Amino acid sequence: MVKMERKEAYMKEVYKNGVQDRVKEHLNEVLTNNSEYKNRWVSITACGSMNYNLFDESSDVDTKLIVFPSVEELCLGKPPISKTYVLVNGEHCDIKDIREYIRICRKANINFLEILASDFYILNDEYSMHWLHLRDDVEYISGNLKNKLIFSSLGMAQQKASKILHDSPTNHEFISKYGYVAKELQHTLRLYEFVKTFLNGNSFEEAIWIPYGETRDIMMNIKRYNVIFPPEIAEKICNTYVKKMKTIIDNTSLRNEKDNLDSLNHKLNIWLEYVMKIYLRNALKGNKYGS
Repeated sequence: MVKMERKEAYMKEVYKNGVQDRVKEHLNEVLTNNSEYKNRWVSITACGSMNYNLFDESSDVDTKLIVFPSVEELCLGKPPISKTYVLVNGEHCDIKDIREYIRICRKANINFLEILASDFYILNDEYSMHWLHLRDDVEYISGNLKNKLIFSSLGMAQQKASKILHDSPTNHEFISKYGYVAKELQHTLRLYEFVKTFLNGNSFEEAIWIPYGETRDIMMNIKRYNVIFPPEIAEKICNTYVKKMKTIIDNTSLRNEKDNLDSLNHKLNIWLEYVMKIYLRNALKGNKYGS
């Protein structure tokens, strides 16, 4: 677990900036404008910088809302819901069917596993105990997906590096002004630190956390363009850290190890089946929950 003394000052700062309040605002707005989820939501959790110790007063708060499928969706074989709701303030809430969430967890996507280690979340009382059980298993899940998690993080870093000079509607302002997208560079450094720390035997929660110090200061300065590079240098730094990630991975026995997928899949299947049965019992009581 991340040592409490390392978190106390940070948590005070993040709460001062109202992250938990904004998570609640996300939930209220999404449910107000998507009434079909009012009795089907499981959890809503902040995702991103606040979970890595990289949050500041200028950071957005984005969230992930996990929902059950409706009875109709199940009976008619409709695909699991996976969509993004854009809030009035421009922040985003990703809405994911619980089956889709578990499927993505099995693929070891760090951006989805992180919500099981986040301190900023709200639970539906009806299903809170079961979601808390899943949160308690984050180290078991990440440990049994170690191989996948490391290589998916490498793939994500490669993707970030390939986009650092890419113009798009979202990044056009930064490309026009600086010639590169600083967040892609910061994400690449963060993923490098995660891989290095996780392969060094630390827990998932410890590995996603960037401790106070020079590395964090560099990342925060990069994020806010307090340090500005020529575009070709920013791209070179990005690619250098991707190569360093590859070197770290190649110097471990990871390629010769296999993830314990059978055990993990069995446990996730049992959990998903159990919580779905509880939901369906509620949903079938006059179809109150599942419409």
